[in-house]
Formats: sequence, C-alpha cells, structure tokens
Amino acid sequence: MQIEIGEALAVGGTVGGAMIWIARSVIAPLSEQIKSLIASINRLNDSIEQERAARHELEVRIAEVDARARSNTHRIDKLEDAMHEEHDEVIT
Repeated sequence: MQIEIGEALAVGGTVGGAMIWIARSVIAPLSEQIKSLIASINRLNDSIEQERAARHELEVRIAEVDARARSNTHRIDKLEDAMHEEHDEVIT
C-alpha cells in the first residue's frame, strides 16, 4: 500500500489544521483569562499599597497620640504632687 505525496499532504494539512484550531480554541480563552487575572492582581496590588499607606499614617498618628498621652500624664502627676504638697503645707 503506497500513499501518494498529495494524499499525505492532504491528511497532514487536515490534521495540522485541526490541531491548530483546537490549540487556538483552547489557548485563546486561556489567554483572555490570564489577562483578566493579571488585571485583577494589579488592582489588588494597588489596594494593598493604599492600605499600607493608610496603616502607616495610623501608626504615626497613634505614636503621636501616645507621646501626647505620656506628656499629659507627667503633667498631671506634677500637678497632683504640687496639690498634695500645698495641701500638706495648709494642714501643718
């Protein structure tokens, strides 16, 4: 049984065409899904960066409030000590 070159080319072309069609029909949707995933990841990265910046701002503000609270506590302690000294002087 001999296969002529024309028949071989016809079969090869048909099989090759079918393989290309299958590859494109599978790869094209996957390619679109990959592009969509990349866009989603980029949006998530932007959100993460915004959250990091907001968290940093809050950390700075908390540190400032903490420092102010410590300062106020020292001032209150000094006032209480002065009041106790004055009270003790009035009693004696």
